Amino acid sequence: MESPGALAEIMRLRNGLGATILTLTGAVVAGGIAVTPAVGAAMVATIAATGAGNVINDIIDRPIDLVNRPDRPLPRGAVSSTEARALGGALVVIALTATLILPPLAIGIAAANLVLLGTYTQWFKGRVLVGNLLVGWLTGSTVLFGAAAVGTVGPVIAVLSVMVIGATVSRELIKDIEDAAGDAAEGLQTAAIVWGRRRAGQAAMAAAITSVATSSGPVLLGVYGNAYLVIIVIADSLLLRAVWQARNDAGEAQQAVKRAMYVAMVAFWVPVAITVF
Repeated sequence: MESPGALAEIMRLRNGLGATILTLTGAVVAGGIAVTPAVGAAMVATIAATGAGNVINDIIDRPIDLVNRPDRPLPRGAVSSTEARALGGALVVIALTATLILPPLAIGIAAANLVLLGTYTQWFKGRVLVGNLLVGWLTGSTVLFGAAAVGTVGPVIAVLSVMVIGATVSRELIKDIEDAAGDAAEGLQTAAIVWGRRRAGQAAMAAAITSVATSSGPVLLGVYGNAYLVIIVIADSLLLRAVWQARNDAGEAQQAVKRAMYVAMVAFWVPVAITVF
């Protein structure tokens, strides 16, 4: 192993922290700002499960990453396959253990997602749109998981989940465009390969528009007011701009989509914070 930091790198620790923020957001929106054992366990389970999924993905994707991502830990030799398998197994155990103290609905979501994480790269990743939708669900369901951890899944949580799914599907389609060369070499049938870059970009925009359209839900439901509206309009604008940018720079565009999603999370936090403070 090159360094302990390589383990954090193969886990995509930053992505795991992002997923954990989504879980925390679901818990906060559903149950208010409170630090409880259930919320803590849900966050630990999320970051461990996300890390496990990324490690498994990299183990299976090593030949593709030699072309698309030669700087990742496995292709460059910073982490061995044996070390990666041990890390992935340990993270699965941590995720399962943390989940066991949660309510039944949260356990059900976690169990289903762990199965999907284990099968994604092997069976679904190379299929047109199926893999994109699956990753969208896995990301959006972290919001449901956080809400289920505190026992409440209501309309606003459903809206937030659909928003995250739409934005994530959009980002995954953009990543297909970015990775088209390596994916084609491995015989994968992604949207960018089967449909072409232009149609894949159009599908990414359609997914983003779905997310934007759904974002008005909390206002239409009368749950959130002007503070939410101002921030979510900014987030929606950033999302649409990012997807439009994919025509010229898919790599930067998919990172910009992620940043827009973080701004959208703030829109959900602010109304809750206002009621508390």
